[in-house]
Amino acid sequence: MERIIEWDEASWLFRSEVEPLTPEQFQIEYLFIRAELLIRVLLKAGAISLNEYRLIMAENKLSFPTYLSAVI
Repeated sequence: MERIIEWDEASWLFRSEVEPLTPEQFQIEYLFIRAELLIRVLLKAGAISLNEYRLIMAENKLSFPTYLSAVI
């Protein structure tokens, strides 16, 4: 979790202690997003049920340990 260390209300900018993603972390984030989009398309097309969607997403959160998986 990031901590805000500086806040400039006039410009709505802040600086935090979050480190930039490494290329490997960025790749994992990208793969997680692609997998989520594909699964959503399958759900909308009726190829999988809502229960299957939830199970697949739970497995993806374990397979792709990302910052986004904690949010989604």
